[in-house]
Amino acid sequence: MLFDKKFPEAAQLLEQAVRIDPGGAYGYNALGIAYLEQAQYDKAIPAFRDAFRRAQHWSYPLHNEALALVETRRTTVRPFGFISRPFDSRGVQLLPYNLGLV
Repeated sequence: MLFDKKFPEAAQLLEQAVRIDPGGAYGYNALGIAYLEQAQYDKAIPAFRDAFRRAQHWSYPLHNEALALVETRRTTVRPFGFISRPFDSRGVQLLPYNLGLV
């Protein structure tokens, strides 16, 4: 549902997913993205932090949290230049966040 940009519906399903599997970092990271896309930063930031707590060697939740913090103006750091350069050299739009998919 995230890829279909159905963020409210995705958030509802992902909230259920993290209740079913509270130890899974992927669910929290995806939930944070669903909230981030709806500008619900007060929910996105804790979701990214929950994902990182569950997978401390996984950098994507930290990257996504930084994006949310930039949106809330809580930091001036621009992670990896994705905000200032949303297209690559071929004109392909880059994702501003990372789902952690390979």
